[in-house]
Amino acid sequence: MFYDEMHIVLTQGNSVSTVSEGTYVGAHIIYYDFLFVENSKFAERWYVMESIADYSAWQNGNGISHK
Repeated sequence: MFYDEMHIVLTQGNSVSTVSEGTYVGAHIIYYDFLFVENSKFAERWYVMESIADYSAWQNGNGISHK
């Protein structure tokens, strides 16, 4: 699991949400991470990983990345 580029970081109160791009087992992946902080430490992490299709397979230009 490699994170190559951070796209978005949002914080509010004790939560942090990020959208990042990278690779997992050779596949181009988008990562959505949701972190919760307690006592200045990460207490909980939820995440979603989704593969990004090759740009040549896209039906339109609305994808997450043009890499």
